[in-house]
Amino acid sequence: MPDLRKSIRRVKTAIVGGMLVVGLQAGLAAAAEWPLELSTETFGVLPEGQGMGFFYGRWEQVVRPQGGDLNITDRSMDFHDSTPPFLSLYKVLHTADNYVLVARRPTYPDGTQWTEFNILTAQTEEGQANRRDNLRMYSCAEPDLKRPEPFDWPAEKLLEFFKTSKCLARLYDKPTLYEFASFRWSSFRFQRGEIGK
Repeated sequence: MPDLRKSIRRVKTAIVGGMLVVGLQAGLAAAAEWPLELSTETFGVLPEGQGMGFFYGRWEQVVRPQGGDLNITDRSMDFHDSTPPFLSLYKVLHTADNYVLVARRPTYPDGTQWTEFNILTAQTEEGQANRRDNLRMYSCAEPDLKRPEPFDWPAEKLLEFFKTSKCLARLYDKPTLYEFASFRWSSFRFQRGEIGK
């Protein structure tokens, strides 16, 4: 009888251990899509320690200017030449080597507000971003966030929402994620404005 109990205990231990291994593997597979990685051949590595600070300043739209220059500060982005001025607050959700993911709450001229996700990165061919590179800003409005309140959630909650969002899924819809054309988000390109202009 004692041998039978040991055998049953061993079988139970093996089953529980197997379940843990399978669960761990499933968790690793689900986490494989995060953090989001962008090719450093196309999106330049930001200078060490700068993160969002690399993008502070005045930027001019390269294609289809809308609203004039974009000014980025440590808490807002605004097109101050638009009438009325177009202002949006943002908060950083994730800083990677070559991009910054933010949640942004734009206020449109008619007073409408909602929460959206933006990726800011530097378009480069050198691998290392510098002040001459264009700013690429990608925007995605998640249907469940088309209201202003989610912006007030803690950054951690917004990031967790992003990890399961349609916005993230759209980035992985095509195998050529790392090419500009593969982003299924709105895209804007800016060049850095002259200092003192």
